[in-house]
Amino acid sequence: MGSGIKYSPEFRARAVKQVVEYSRPNRTVAGELGIKADTLRTWTSRAKREGFEMAEAEETDLEVEVRRLRKEFLKRRRASSQRSRTQSVVRSDRYGEAGLSDRSHVLLGWCI
Repeated sequence: MGSGIKYSPEFRARAVKQVVEYSRPNRTVAGELGIKADTLRTWTSRAKREGFEMAEAEETDLEVEVRRLRKEFLKRRRASSQRSRTQSVVRSDRYGEAGLSDRSHVLLGWCI
C-alpha cells in the first residue's frame, strides 16, 4: 500500500521527463528527488502508456497561467509607477523646482 503522499502533477511530469527524455536511471532520479524508485517506475510506465505529452500538458497550463499573471502584474506596476510620477510632478509645480515654499521669494527679497 502507498505511503499516502500526494505529489503534484507538475512534480510527476518533471520526474518522468528526467527518465524519458534525458535517459537517466530511475534509481538515480528517484534518489535525487527523495521518492522511491518503484514510484517513479510506475509514473514512467503510466506516462509511456498514456503518452508522455499528457503528463506534460498540465505543466504547460501552469506556464500559461504564470505568463498571464506576469502581464497583469507588470500592467499594475506601470499604472502605479505612472501615478507616483504624476504626484511628484504636482508637488514640484506647487513648490517650485528647488522645493521652496511659495513665500520664499518674499523672504529672499527682505534679505537683499
